[in-house]
Formats: sequence, structure tokens, C-alpha cells
Amino acid sequence: MAYDNLSGTVFLTADSNVTAGQPCRVFCVHEIYGAGAVGSVLRNGTSAAGDAYVQLRSVDSGGVTTDFGSDGFLFPAGLFYDEGTSVTSILIEFRTEI
Repeated sequence: MAYDNLSGTVFLTADSNVTAGQPCRVFCVHEIYGAGAVGSVLRNGTSAAGDAYVQLRSVDSGGVTTDFGSDGFLFPAGLFYDEGTSVTSILIEFRTEI
């Protein structure tokens, strides 16, 4: 698959349709949690109804970095970030595919 030049890092504090349905690869995420947090979900698609591809683990009042390696994790129908409970923010490093 070829890739577009739309890539980089996005900072989110709420549910978000990250790539508007364009296929993408996620390379790394860093999520910050408050007390009693439940991890967020990275979904394939454009809404919270999309298939759950990655359930991020959470820690109580801290941060977790998840690295998907140099090939990344493919979301063929686009990436939707479904924020968990007591999540403060997330950084997602990604690249769109064409």
C-alpha cells in the first residue's frame, strides 16, 4: 500500500474521527490517565460503532505508551478514537494510506 504525506502526531482530549475514513497505520500511542481510568479503544471506521481493533490498557493516575513497531497497526476503514473513562489525553502517531 502506498502512503500519503498526511502523517504525524495528533493530540486528543475527546472522542475523535482521526482520519475521516481514510486507511491509516498507527505507530505509537501515549495515553495519560486520571484516577480510576479505563483504557480507550482504537476503532476501525469513522464512529464509536466501528470494530474495536485495539483496547488500550490503563493505569491509575499515570501514562502508558504502546508501540506498534515500524510496520504500525493498519486501520483499513479509518481510525476512530473512543476515549475511555478518566482519560486526560492521548498522542497518536500515524500515517494515512492511499
